[in-house]
Order: sequence, then C-alpha cells, then structure tokens
Amino acid sequence: TLEQQVTAQTHDQYHLQIGALHSSLWQRAIRLQHLRLRPTAIVADTLPRLRLDVARLNVTGVGLWALLRKGVVPIDSVVLDSAHLEVLVLATQLTKNTKKPLHKRLPLQLQGLEIGYFGLQHTQTNYLPDTPTKVHFREATLSAHDLLISPAGAADSQRLGYAAAWNLTLLHTQAQAAGHGIIIGKLQASTADKRLQLDSVRVQPSE
Repeated sequence: TLEQQVTAQTHDQYHLQIGALHSSLWQRAIRLQHLRLRPTAIVADTLPRLRLDVARLNVTGVGLWALLRKGVVPIDSVVLDSAHLEVLVLATQLTKNTKKPLHKRLPLQLQGLEIGYFGLQHTQTNYLPDTPTKVHFREATLSAHDLLISPAGAADSQRLGYAAAWNLTLLHTQAQAAGHGIIIGKLQASTADKRLQLDSVRVQPSE
C-alpha cells in the first residue's frame, strides 16, 4: 500500500521499494528496512529529481483505532536511521497540489498525525551536486518534539513547522555559492533554547 501511495501521489513520477516490513499489533509498531525512492523516466518539472535510501524506518505506538477511522492518528515515535539523500534537480513548476500545506497532503486521507518524537539520524545529503551552488552534509541529525500535522497544528502560532521544538546538528558541512566555498565543522540549532552555534567556520574563494 505504501509503494502504491507514493506512485499515485507523485503521478507515476517516483517509485518506492521496501526491502522488508515487520509489524506488531501488540506493540503497535511498524519497522521498515532498505527503502529506496527513485525517479521514473517520466519525472516532470513539477517535482524535484532526487534519490533517497533509508536503512531503517521505525514507527512505534500507532493509534490503530484513529488510523481505521482516518482521524488524527497519535504516534509515539517515528525514527529514520542511516539515510542518504541526493537532490539532483529542483522543480521549476509548482502544481496546485504542491502548493497545499503538508497536513492537506497526508496519505490515506488522514485528518492529521500527532507524533510525540520524530528523528532523522545519521543522514548524508548532497544538494545540487552538479551545479555551481551545492551543499554537502557528511552527517545530519534532526529531531522534532510534539509534532502535530493537522489544521490545528498549522494554526498554532507557538509551533514552528507543526512542532513544539526542533533540534538540528550538522557535522562537516561543505557549501559552494557565489564563487566562494564554505566549510563548517559543526552546526547546532535548537528552537526551544533559541540557540544557533557554529564551530570551525572557514570561507575561501573557489578555485
């Protein structure tokens, strides 16, 4: 069903492969392994061209009754571990569906998702690697607490991006733009503490 949802929502422009799926009704958990998202030959300018590989995706504490009723589904945690993302080309034309907020584009026509903890761990990213403006993260860790993806979450002015708090850590970031190269040893950001910390920053002209 997940593979079919990706194909349908991207209008056959992307294909999702799931290597293994394990579920437990007793633990209300789903564990996915070896996910591969790839563009098809018909990908258009309405979606970015990217490649994504995820070693593990663990979803625990799913509210099954709310899921069956397609309401706001409570989830204890969603954790993606060991992901590699390559953004090759950005979209140049936005469709009506692309402009919709995230809570209006949820799968299975759900009314919303209420996630206690969202984590993105040990992630590598290459952003526009074949262009003059490029960014590479050797390792990124992102977490969100009390994530409410719903109309109520979008309207809550105390939230940022549906979450009560975000934390981000980037290790060894390399960027190139406007004829200069930027290397950052470590970047840490926290919305709860209103803190942004940079360690070992170097800017130099590109060769």
